[in-house]
Amino acid sequence: MKNLCVVATFLVIAWLCACSKGDERVIQHKLGDAEIVTAVKAKLAADEGLRTVTDVHVTASNGVVTLAGEVTDPHESAKAEELTRSVHGVAQVNNELHVEIASRDNDREERSRKVPAGRPR
Repeated sequence: MKNLCVVATFLVIAWLCACSKGDERVIQHKLGDAEIVTAVKAKLAADEGLRTVTDVHVTASNGVVTLAGEVTDPHESAKAEELTRSVHGVAQVNNELHVEIASRDNDREERSRKVPAGRPR
């Protein structure tokens, strides 16, 4: 009976250690992803051409980084992806950035069509 209690105690302790190791790995993975997101955001902010791009959202899961949001031209999208790939720990990049050229051109056209106040068309 004494041996059974010792074996049961050992099994419970081993099980608890295994659970805590798994939890520790999950926590380290979460910290790793958070560090990757921080490093990517820092690189994007430090780049001269991307410094003014404010509508880029960065997320990471298991080293896979997703870039989402809007940029003004395809070169910004490509540059953001290139910089992201250069960050240590990035395994893959999902570039979901949308180029918003048309809306900028439409805004210009709309402004040029506006008639100053007091002038008939």
